[in-house]
Amino acid sequence: MKRRFWIILGAVTVIHGLINLYMGLGDDEVYHWVWSNHLALSYYDHPPMVAYVIWFFTRIFGSSFFTVHLGALLSVT
Repeated sequence: MKRRFWIILGAVTVIHGLINLYMGLGDDEVYHWVWSNHLALSYYDHPPMVAYVIWFFTRIFGSSFFTVHLGALLSVT
């Protein structure tokens, strides 16, 4: 049972990752990406964790649609 769960979880993660390769950024994601270019301790309408996560992944893997989505992808799975 546990092995089956991990196989399904891995498959879903890979499928989401492949979908994210071809998706563009939505309005909110572009807004959060701009935040990640100018980090602050807080923002007018949201806490800063989204910007920190996007900043982290874009510094490691470069700036692309996939890396902006990567934090959300790993958070969901």
